[in-house]
Amino acid sequence: MKFQRPKGTYDIVPPDSYRYKYIVEKLDKIAQFYGFYYIETPIIEKTELFQKSIGEASEIVEKEMYSFATKGGDKLTLRPEGTAPTIRAYIENGLKTLSHPIKLYYVGSFFRHEKPQRLRYREFRQFGFEIIGSESSMSDIEVIYLIYNFLKDIGIVDTVLHINSVGCTDCRQNYLSNLIEYVKPFYHKLPKEAKDKVKKNILKVFDLKDDKVKMILKDAPQIIDFLCDECKNNLEEILDYLDYFGFDYELDSRLVRGLDYYTKTVYEFYDKTEPTLAFGGGGRYDFLVKSLGGPDHSATGAALGVERLLEILSRKKVNIPKPEGKVFVAHLGDLGRKYALKVVEQLRQKNVPVIQQFGKPTLKSQLKAAKKYKISYLVICSQKELLEDKVIVRDIKNGVQSEIKTTELLSFIRK
Repeated sequence: MKFQRPKGTYDIVPPDSYRYKYIVEKLDKIAQFYGFYYIETPIIEKTELFQKSIGEASEIVEKEMYSFATKGGDKLTLRPEGTAPTIRAYIENGLKTLSHPIKLYYVGSFFRHEKPQRLRYREFRQFGFEIIGSESSMSDIEVIYLIYNFLKDIGIVDTVLHINSVGCTDCRQNYLSNLIEYVKPFYHKLPKEAKDKVKKNILKVFDLKDDKVKMILKDAPQIIDFLCDECKNNLEEILDYLDYFGFDYELDSRLVRGLDYYTKTVYEFYDKTEPTLAFGGGGRYDFLVKSLGGPDHSATGAALGVERLLEILSRKKVNIPKPEGKVFVAHLGDLGRKYALKVVEQLRQKNVPVIQQFGKPTLKSQLKAAKKYKISYLVICSQKELLEDKVIVRDIKNGVQSEIKTTELLSFIRK
């Protein structure tokens, strides 16, 4: 029987595996530099957590969650997103006692039962950033600025930010009433999916890709015209900082995001060469912490899709250095192999990346293997060198070969 991975999943194998590790390491470095603490939550959570946070009428909860009942009767779900689990962990583990605002980041797998298509998987990986305990627009800007710097650091620079506001509970309600009145005359023309969204959460009609729906909504009222002073100020302050820092952005009045917990400013990141596919997004969620049983803390955050970042890096042919050894240690004879193993470990203990092929018995077969790697130096160990406590070092670039004392090998290579 031939086994294959489940539909909508994928394996991280070379060469993508080193690209994946590369951007994770870059993320760790910049997140910690910005003062974010790493957090990791289980991939399973109680189903109710997502019903309450994302919204029972949302597409994710209604159609896309992988939910199941355990033998003990618990209703669990493979996490479809990262913010709600992070807030649950924040509350449950007493992080509210730490100095605020508290900044958290995570990397992990998430799961949604969608129709698999290009760059849309049933298991996908995300980087997420959350700032809890700050209602200042400076926190929104800090998350956006971090992401821009992270993207720049990994070689993705040609991006644009789509930004909008979904208002707060009060001003959004006034907008929804006007939007419903606008849609009423067209309701009979809407496809079934759009009608369902109008009944349950009319904002979600803006997520539909249907051309007929887009045409009907073309002249619909815009939420930005209904914002209260607080929501308007939050958006204007963020736009002011984006202008100040010279970030490329578009004010997108149809952007609403797919999760019910968002309030005020929301945004999505796009690559300019593929303007229809967001590779990340986020926004403010000022009531989620309290609604899940925590203190009345405002919060903001964003997430980036790993698969889409990898695709952009590949499409743009961004050069990512491979983690290859610069030194190949070869051996001649059984005593030479033991000697070579000693040399290899001495170099590795000094953080020199080394490649060896001890399983190949002849020097010829080892040298053939060495040609597959972009090595700088070839080190040869044999019984003769063992007795003299030396090694033969060949500079691959110029072909010069030298006999070096083992005690001087490290300094020779570093020089």
